Amino acid sequence: MNSWSFLFDLGWILDEPEKQTLRDKWASTFVVRRKAKPIGTAPVRYKRIGFAGLFLIVPEVDRAKATVESSLQ
Repeated sequence: MNSWSFLFDLGWILDEPEKQTLRDKWASTFVVRRKAKPIGTAPVRYKRIGFAGLFLIVPEVDRAKATVESSLQ
């Protein structure tokens, strides 16, 4: 990984509510804490991201439409 890529990821993550880098979004990966417990479900929506004339469509969890399941708490 070169330094420009690292700096781009750092800048990206500062403004990202899910704290995912662009590579994480592209690969649909999340960092999950070791003792994390699921609290519900949420639909996945596709977001269009544009940068320097390029556009990517990446999946995101739609937290606004999340449902908390009482049996999981």
